[in-house]
Amino acid sequence: MKPIEIRPGIWWVGINDRVTDLFEGLWPIREEGISYNSYLIKDEKTALIDLSKEMLSDDYLAQLAEVFDISTLDYVIINHMEPDHSGALTRLLELAPNAKLLGMPKAIGMLADFYGLTENTERLKNGQELNLGCKYTAIRLYAIRPLARDDDDLSGGAESALPLRWVWRLWHAGRRDL
Repeated sequence: MKPIEIRPGIWWVGINDRVTDLFEGLWPIREEGISYNSYLIKDEKTALIDLSKEMLSDDYLAQLAEVFDISTLDYVIINHMEPDHSGALTRLLELAPNAKLLGMPKAIGMLADFYGLTENTERLKNGQELNLGCKYTAIRLYAIRPLARDDDDLSGGAESALPLRWVWRLWHAGRRDL
């Protein structure tokens, strides 16, 4: 599938998977297939939100290259470490070695455990803003978790057992846009 510009400077760059038999090893999807959603935001800085499965990384990277020079990527925002969201990461970093990896504390820890990545990472906080430039003044990242007790729980501390996901909102010229 080709990249789809959904707003000026914002592309859906996800991949459709028509070869996997079982989603997460459980649910049959061979007939329907599945999409791995990924978004690219281009402003003064460039951010990529989520990736794709490793086995589809050639198609994924070719799709990204249609929209921008991958070597100029500034940020990779990792919602969580499941392989359909992070599998293409090592291939991406071969092409964009200076990209900063952003994610929740548990995801950043898992980057070190799974991929040995400890440099150029940042643990995000609930409500944190990421300034991308003048067109899109900020991405504000929100952690969501069922039954979260407080912001400390959202930080992914040792006592935190529930999965944490990021929801992002984009601001354009100082107002909420998406």
